[in-house]
Amino acid sequence: MKNINVLFLCTHNSGRSILAEYVLNNLKHSSVKGFSAGSTPRRKINPLVSDMISEEGNDTNQYKPKTWDEFSTPDSPNIDIVITLCDSASKETCPVWPGKPVTVHWGYPDPSAQTSLSFQEQKKMFIAIKNSLEKRLKEIISLPLDKMNSTEIQKTLTDIGNLDEKKFS
Repeated sequence: MKNINVLFLCTHNSGRSILAEYVLNNLKHSSVKGFSAGSTPRRKINPLVSDMISEEGNDTNQYKPKTWDEFSTPDSPNIDIVITLCDSASKETCPVWPGKPVTVHWGYPDPSAQTSLSFQEQKKMFIAIKNSLEKRLKEIISLPLDKMNSTEIQKTLTDIGNLDEKKFS
């Protein structure tokens, strides 16, 4: 099976996209690998996301906000699928990705932007997002992606993105 690289995008690449990268890579699928980036990355990973990763016994040092420019150079990993996770990133003009990857949008609200919520309520939102991502990403790794054309992948990923959409709208 061909290796498939998935790039998760959020504007600041400090919360949801890092969480998606972590979840996908933690599923330990041999041929699907996750990456994350943003247009204007923050300096540090969101502390709630960092805590979630640490609480599961994993090292947070491998997860850091990155600019999406890192993935548009000739020596960067070939990206097959781009998934935007925040509405602002889905509206930005993304770089031209080598290889023309399939792109889809799975919108999730930003828990850290919900200033009316307590720290614990924000954490519950991040946990709900993590659970949703895990469900969706398990669907992706069960697909015969190497046997599907880009139109089939696009439609299937859009359908997967609608699995529990009402929970976050």
